[in-house]
Amino acid sequence: MFDVPLLHIEDDVLFSYQIGGRVHQIQVTGQCLSAIFRSDGSQEGNEISVRENAEQILRVASDKVLRGALSPVRVNATDF
Repeated sequence: MFDVPLLHIEDDVLFSYQIGGRVHQIQVTGQCLSAIFRSDGSQEGNEISVRENAEQILRVASDKVLRGALSPVRVNATDF
């Protein structure tokens, strides 16, 4: 299970995660959570969506970091 603390800023969910030897802040947009992962938009629904889809989210975030993205690394619906 993906067990890291999750923060909420408006509809977005943020968490810290180590990628490439450095800790990065990952920001998953609320639009991504609802459009791609079918969250109901509630905080609980968004958290469930992040935890259930962490592998896909981290794959996108890792690709962005390896291409030079800086924190916070935004994961948008258009990334999928």
